Amino acid sequence: EMEAMKKGWLDSKEIRDRSLRDFKYRAAKFTEAFGSELIKNISLDEIKAWLKAFGLSGRSTKNYRMVVGEIMKYAVQKKFRADNPLHGFTRADKRELEPGGENGREPSILTVGEAERLLTTAFAHPEMDLGAAIVLALFCGIRTEELKRLEWNAVRLADSHPFVKIDRSI
Repeated sequence: EMEAMKKGWLDSKEIRDRSLRDFKYRAAKFTEAFGSELIKNISLDEIKAWLKAFGLSGRSTKNYRMVVGEIMKYAVQKKFRADNPLHGFTRADKRELEPGGENGREPSILTVGEAERLLTTAFAHPEMDLGAAIVLALFCGIRTEELKRLEWNAVRLADSHPFVKIDRSI
């Protein structure tokens, strides 16, 4: 039942290859744990216990929850279940299972000295072609995954007010 659901869900979505691989991996973990059980019998408490047992960072736990949420949403749409048990996932559950940041820590911010060393090193090794990407990440706040998809024609340095255009595809 779960394998058919995953296939049906995947066929109905247009997602990037990396996202597809991630979804399949996480869905397979869910199937390993609950595959012998009918989807309609899986409870919120069982899902929370499963998520907690991983002992992962808050972000990773949230990623697993989001995949399970999509599976359950699809199960409701196809009438395999009457409701989505994750609708009962509360803010308190999120605080407990998905603490902010990596391992509960806030994202780190580079000092001016660290940023300077990073830039100096990047530009000292032009063969790595990282200098421009690091500048965009440090000073424009562009995320790594966005940088990977960014084309140079989106970087408008010659305009009177230079900018970077991040469209929906990115």
